Amino acid sequence: MKNMLIDLICYLFILLFLYTGGMKLLSRHDFYLAMNDSPLLYRYSALVSWIIPILELAIVACLTIPKLKRIGLYASLILMALFTIYAIYNAFFLINKARPCTCGGIIQDMTWNQHVVFNTVFTLLALFAILLYSKKNRELSRFNETRNLSLS
Repeated sequence: MKNMLIDLICYLFILLFLYTGGMKLLSRHDFYLAMNDSPLLYRYSALVSWIIPILELAIVACLTIPKLKRIGLYASLILMALFTIYAIYNAFFLINKARPCTCGGIIQDMTWNQHVVFNTVFTLLALFAILLYSKKNRELSRFNETRNLSLS
């Protein structure tokens, strides 16, 4: 059951990051312009407009390779936490809340408050998957220790 939940969460992140990363690369100029409008990131918009979609697609690769799944989950958690902080900033601290979203595709049609909820849910999903993954590994380790003791 734990493996199924972990895999389901990984598939959700694969879909999310494949979609948003792909959309950002396909419309990179629009993404760059939206980043350029950001009061926090405008100085780094040229660099960030490449790094974020490439990072999202790298996370997809990690989540699809079993040995790198744990790294992919941690990277998902960190990236979603950063996106959540950015959405909170835009939703609650900016006067002009009509600022364009840089997500790409249909996700960019969400309000900033909806982004906060969406990103928070995905951040919690990543955390939950990491906790399940760690618990599964501890149980497997205990099982192997018990098995090794019984074979001695």
